[in-house]
Amino acid sequence: MTSWKLSGEQRVGRAVYDNCMERAAFLKICRVELRQILFSVVIGVSIGLVLAVSQSAHDLLQYAIGGAVVGFSIYGIISLLSLSFDRFIELLPERYRVLCEGTKYLIGGALGYFVGVILANALLGGGVRIPMIRGPLRTIMLVSAAIALVVGFVFRSFKVLHERLRTREWAERELEIARSIQTRLLPPTEVDGDGFSVAARNLPAHYVAGDFYDIVRLDDGSVMVVVADVAGKGVAASLIMSSVKAVLPFIARGGVGEMMQTLNRKLVQELGDREFVALVCARFHPATGAVEVANAGCPDPYIVNGHGVEIVHCDGIRLPLGIRSDVDYSTTTRRLDPGSRLLLLSDGIPEASIAEGQPLGYEALQQIVDALRSVPDRGSAWIDRLLQEVRRRAGSTLTDDWTALLLERAAA
Repeated sequence: MTSWKLSGEQRVGRAVYDNCMERAAFLKICRVELRQILFSVVIGVSIGLVLAVSQSAHDLLQYAIGGAVVGFSIYGIISLLSLSFDRFIELLPERYRVLCEGTKYLIGGALGYFVGVILANALLGGGVRIPMIRGPLRTIMLVSAAIALVVGFVFRSFKVLHERLRTREWAERELEIARSIQTRLLPPTEVDGDGFSVAARNLPAHYVAGDFYDIVRLDDGSVMVVVADVAGKGVAASLIMSSVKAVLPFIARGGVGEMMQTLNRKLVQELGDREFVALVCARFHPATGAVEVANAGCPDPYIVNGHGVEIVHCDGIRLPLGIRSDVDYSTTTRRLDPGSRLLLLSDGIPEASIAEGQPLGYEALQQIVDALRSVPDRGSAWIDRLLQEVRRRAGSTLTDDWTALLLERAAA
């Protein structure tokens, strides 16, 4: 076993980092506690001044001081009770937890008022010199306990809200990290090879995409391109995507149909109910221009050239991968002339909502592709034009991931 030891500089750096983190955590706790103390004191002063005005008193300062001391005292007693009993309260079911929290605030308010009276009188020279604490002690303590109950639950609401916000921020940070990792797993958006070029775009509807694309160069000089759409969204779909992408280079050496069947059998064993992968792949031979295509549930690819737009349709069963192990995926072979393009898409593009929930549709998408076939732009610029036109009709909000890949045979 290798023993890893930190150097002197690394140990110093680690110590400085730990000290900074501890100091930041301590300052954060102090800020929270100071806010609660200030809130308690302000409430106490406010109640004292309200009583002074209602009794037409002239010694407002005594009312304010008395209220501040009582408010601080209630905060202190509740804090002591929290330190003593919160660990046990957290172990209780939610319905009992709320009841115990309320009891804690009631007791803390009553005791805090009593302690606050003693402290305020001592601070002001002894004797009952604070008019706000005159009257039946039982009534005043009950009022103080009720106020503490309200304030306590306000603090509790703030705490719950803060925890939820912290959890949400943590989740968003994790999703951002997941998206960053997912983006790094994808190939570059532009790849040039001997006799061909590939450009791709992957636009997620959420933080992490269920769509992905891949580009695999093979030993015989051919290249395999893939566009896939994993069922579902979010992190679960991205994990399936990572698994599929990891195995593609190892099973792509045979024919496209063989690869699809191997991947399908693997996913049937690994995926659960309602989990599947729609995938279209094409293997292109730059020397001859031959391209072999297989499709498992994705939109039909398009061949775009100077003569028009051809739909590349695969016969047979086209179930997505991972549903049935006995599916025999058919393939079809076409030829790309020099300068021709093969366009692979995920279904998020033709199914983009344009108005009142109506999808763009495959016919409209084909018309857009046909209108752009004479555009001089190539590669990424051409795909960007295509997606801009779809976005112009569908709006800026994506309801599903968009993935498009363009394979071009080099012009003669």
